[in-house]
Amino acid sequence: VQTCALPIFTSLITFFKRAARMGSNGVAPLAPFLAQHRAQLEGAGVPQLYWPTLHTKLARQLFDAGNTFSIMQVEYAEGEKQEGDPRFVVETLTDISLEDPEQIYLVDHAWTFQTSTARAQLEQTPGLAERMARLMGLEGEECLEGEELLEGVLRERWRFAQTYSLGGATAEERQPVWYVMDEFGSSVPHSCSPTVRMVPFLWAADGLGYSLLFPTQALAPGSRATRDYEIGRAHV
Repeated sequence: VQTCALPIFTSLITFFKRAARMGSNGVAPLAPFLAQHRAQLEGAGVPQLYWPTLHTKLARQLFDAGNTFSIMQVEYAEGEKQEGDPRFVVETLTDISLEDPEQIYLVDHAWTFQTSTARAQLEQTPGLAERMARLMGLEGEECLEGEELLEGVLRERWRFAQTYSLGGATAEERQPVWYVMDEFGSSVPHSCSPTVRMVPFLWAADGLGYSLLFPTQALAPGSRATRDYEIGRAHV
């Protein structure tokens, strides 16, 4: 098995960034942010050390994981790849310390859907089905178009989708919201002994979901970033 480095697609991330709501100094005060989000942060197990940095990165829409991590494509010999083996791995570029308050990263959600609306979104959102096919590795296997492309993405989405549920008074309001992380987030493979944690987070300022990545142990350059796929199912 060999790996080769791939750039994190910052242009895609930039394209999907949303405008932030900022104060006169560029970032709104921390206290109102915590008043709205403290319970969510504590429930997700996000250490308080990271809260000020998270607030700043959300306000500035700063997706800077590419400064710390690199996506590596795994190249398998013929017949070597087994079902479930990752197409990509993610490695650290720098030292990561658990005492560094900067070590929390925003991960965008490339596709957010409910089961009843998934097909319509793929049909009506320009480029979404094609992007999902690339992210899921479908385009490398066969040339899919039209209905075949849609069916392929709908079939493979469950290998990549995570979920959270919104608090609400009715059963309809409590329906799960599914999401597929962007190219970077979807490249972090599963491990039963993960080195990072990735949790969903709903920001009240724009009403949109993100995933938060932060380390669970100190990491040296060249270490693998892995996560537990079971974490990423949450009530927010």
